[in-house]
Amino acid sequence: MPVPSPTARLRRTLSRGLVAGVLVLVAGCGDDDGGDSARERGAEATESGSPATATSSPSVSASESPTASDCPGFCDSFDDPASGWKEESTAGYVTSYDDAEGGAFRVLTRENSSHAATAPTTVSSLSEDYSVTVDVDTRTAAGMPEAGAYGITCWNHPTQDEAGDSAFLLYVDAQTAILGLWDEISAAYVPIAEKPLSGELKPGETNHLTATCARVRKSGRPEARLALSVNGTEVVTGTHTGTAEHPWDVGDGVGLVTAGAGADVRYDDFEVTPG
Repeated sequence: MPVPSPTARLRRTLSRGLVAGVLVLVAGCGDDDGGDSARERGAEATESGSPATATSSPSVSASESPTASDCPGFCDSFDDPASGWKEESTAGYVTSYDDAEGGAFRVLTRENSSHAATAPTTVSSLSEDYSVTVDVDTRTAAGMPEAGAYGITCWNHPTQDEAGDSAFLLYVDAQTAILGLWDEISAAYVPIAEKPLSGELKPGETNHLTATCARVRKSGRPEARLALSVNGTEVVTGTHTGTAEHPWDVGDGVGLVTAGAGADVRYDDFEVTPG
């Protein structure tokens, strides 16, 4: 039997990852045609996991987060462990504040699964049309497997079967930039687009990710337009209008995702802005 590529293995990981990584969300009312309703969500803090060892030399492309006084949306530098992100330590994953280099937020997946951590904010409070741009600095732990993946989620909300969560995912592994969807019905993973990386990701350094999730109308139906940049260079784009088999909807959640056994990432200078 041929050995699947890291990306193929990751798709399977993401397709079953939400059993371990359910976000703390409160569902609201939604339309059946997809992409038109908001979901209210809450967040709470719990006990933290153990500290991680990560590579930390900064990339010249990594950007600094604005201070609270000039933040144009929601910003968190993770220097305050009471800022509202949920901390957990389970057999499958760890989420915790980390005091390294002035503050970070760690997401570790111990098993071959994925976990999404939601930010303590709501998309609807930042953007009337739910279109957002998310920026974050990332640092991977030393020795993290190449198949480990990490990135950003947008429009997170509970699925129709209430067994998991739906969200768009914009993320990278060591070789590839990837867009995907946990669908509206049962969080089944739907690939949208992927492109090989060609030097944009700097191993052993801080890498800056920028994800754009925009909702537009096309032929009367909502369409998701997605883009992911690494260190200021756009690496993959894609659109998704949904199907009867795999519909989508907007939600009020936004956050971080890590996937694959041994994937261990510190996130810093998280920022969500409209548009």
